[in-house]
Amino acid sequence: MSKSKRKATAPAIAPPAHLNDAAKKKWAEIIPIIGNRADADQGVLDCAAAYCVAWAAWTDAQNKVNELGPVVKGLSGVAQVNPYVTIAEKALRQMRQFAAELRRR
Repeated sequence: MSKSKRKATAPAIAPPAHLNDAAKKKWAEIIPIIGNRADADQGVLDCAAAYCVAWAAWTDAQNKVNELGPVVKGLSGVAQVNPYVTIAEKALRQMRQFAAELRRR
């Protein structure tokens, strides 16, 4: 494709300061797509930031599940569901909600 036929890209939009490093990396992946949308107002960007935060929480928690396993010994020595499983499930639900909101807008 010639340079003249390439789609114009949105100007760089800095990530919100409250995002951690993992969330900022996800921001850098999705903002070029979202920033090209005609409706990319502050509400869309806030939703994208929330998605990135949920994605970072999900990947952190899932890495801990991968490391420790889905079942761990509790303080009393009894096997229990790894608390990171619950965190990962909650973050994944949030990601799905934010992704659906971004698709609706």
